[in-house]
Amino acid sequence: MQIDYKGQMTQVRIDQSEAAVAVTNIEERSSARLLSQQIRDQENIEAIVGVAARELDSVDQVPDVDPDKDWTTRFFRCAADVSSEQMQDLWGRVLAGKLKRPQGYSLRTLEALRNMTKEEAEAFSRVADEAILGAEGVAFVFRSLYLPSGRGSYDDILVAKIIGAAHDSSGLRYEYDPEDQGVFDFVIGSKVLRLKLIDKACKLDLYVYLFTPVGRDLLRLGPAKSNAENIEEFILALKKYEEHCSVSTATVFSDSSSETSKCGEFISYESFEDLLAAERQRKT
Repeated sequence: MQIDYKGQMTQVRIDQSEAAVAVTNIEERSSARLLSQQIRDQENIEAIVGVAARELDSVDQVPDVDPDKDWTTRFFRCAADVSSEQMQDLWGRVLAGKLKRPQGYSLRTLEALRNMTKEEAEAFSRVADEAILGAEGVAFVFRSLYLPSGRGSYDDILVAKIIGAAHDSSGLRYEYDPEDQGVFDFVIGSKVLRLKLIDKACKLDLYVYLFTPVGRDLLRLGPAKSNAENIEEFILALKKYEEHCSVSTATVFSDSSSETSKCGEFISYESFEDLLAAERQRKT
């Protein structure tokens, strides 16, 4: 292109061959960029599918139910943008979990994962290590953990709230119901604590942060950890109810071929103090 300026007049003359070269170059760069992006997307997807395949290696059979098409489309669209190895591992476990349990991992969970940074994933993992699973599918952590005197970081529970994995502080109440005979199981890592209300008028009140459905989905991504300090804290929180209930424990055994778990024989204790002493002895 040539520009001439004469007096008040400007003349522009375009060399058609130069224009053709410019168009060709931008087309080539655009095509090269798109191809490069598609290759990266495919590499990310294949890395995630590889993680899922390894997770399913020990699974004898998965339900003969295909995930919802909208879910599958959203999953792979999001997965294409995941390049961090740590996050690819999370996404691979989500895919494996969905194939083992088709009703799990909602679109909301995918959206939370899509926006989650590696640092946020690490913060949530620390909160998840303190998780307790209660009756009727609820999951929670004690509020006291995140007070200034607690051992947890308030920043971690704040991240869990921001990503939509935890509710604000709330309370849980357990009371006698003829259907369950006042028996409540709480899963802490690989331990089950079973409380049986002896006094039918007794009500167990716990002050906790509840996990949302998204949070409960995310809890399934990591192996359950037996946090000895968390077990002790739970026992101490319930010690005031000692005269109104009995306590026993059992070990949880995970089934590697599915997302189900079984527990062993329950061991009863005369008092909460005996259970606390046994847990402290186990730590040493």
